[in-house]
Amino acid sequence: MASIKGWQAKNIKHFRGRDWGGVECDLYLDGKKVGFYYDDGNGGEADIDFVSKELEEKVKADAKTYYAEHPLTGICADLPPTYDLFLGEVLALHDIEKEYKKMSKMGFPFMLVFKQSKDDFDEQVKGFNLEAARKRFLEKNTVFDARTFDRLEDFIIK
Repeated sequence: MASIKGWQAKNIKHFRGRDWGGVECDLYLDGKKVGFYYDDGNGGEADIDFVSKELEEKVKADAKTYYAEHPLTGICADLPPTYDLFLGEVLALHDIEKEYKKMSKMGFPFMLVFKQSKDDFDEQVKGFNLEAARKRFLEKNTVFDARTFDRLEDFIIK
């Protein structure tokens, strides 16, 4: 299951908000339920509750480490790397993993997640039946912030 620095999202429910899609889920750290995430999709930050203050400090430290290793780019480059954004990345990785599983079942086990321009906010997802086909696509097209996924283990970021 997708995780970043041991953080996972489970029991995810997506719904429609005023500005964009809302989402709620349970937060897990190393397999143990530690909090709840709720973004109403109406603008502003998500509401995040942890079972202890120490876990809030832990997610802040993990977010800082993660963004030092994986800096924000493109349109998000000027944003402060908050733990709210970090947990949003955890949720996004879970959704990408779900899409990867669907594509793999259809015979496209080589996934590419990318942006078409450096100012794009939304990512594109494309599946390939051969690694060589993905490589040709990358050679022929200009893409930004490209990430590749070839197996389920790629969704565990330590």
